Amino acid sequence: MSYARNGMTAIEIMVVVSVATLLATMGTVSTLPALRKGRLNQSVTEIREVCEAARRLARLGARTPATASSYYGVRLERDATGCTASVIWGSSAMAAIPSVRLSPLIDVVVDGTALNGQLEWRYDYGSGFPYDPVTRTARGIGSGPGGQPASLVLQVRSGRPAVAVAIYEVGLISTQEL
Repeated sequence: MSYARNGMTAIEIMVVVSVATLLATMGTVSTLPALRKGRLNQSVTEIREVCEAARRLARLGARTPATASSYYGVRLERDATGCTASVIWGSSAMAAIPSVRLSPLIDVVVDGTALNGQLEWRYDYGSGFPYDPVTRTARGIGSGPGGQPASLVLQVRSGRPAVAVAIYEVGLISTQEL
């Protein structure tokens, strides 16, 4: 005797649901690292753009420095909600150029320690080189003897992936995946 089947059995439904769950899990696991890396690359690009904007303003010499602190520069600032990158002139952020809020999942690490507070650097008028207005010398950001660049690292909170950002005495910005 033959029976007509009008639907699916419970076992067939369970198999379909388990296969769908397995595929969704595999998709999520493979997508999360790509999303983290995308946020990291976006933050690196935003810092690069802020640096280039400040350097471009300094090279144009739109304002003449009146004091040692009246130079265009960049400020990275960490607060309770995350890190912000701003173009500054003197001690204040420029209203004409909006600050950029980095992804909250990104940590800025300076010389092995997470940024807590502010990190600032300035650019020389005319040349656009990173500049120390106090000593009146060109320097890499956070540089030590011999003009070595700072160890500025952007990393996802989980620790991987990470990108090292170096700003050299001539103003060039170099990035390297770690």
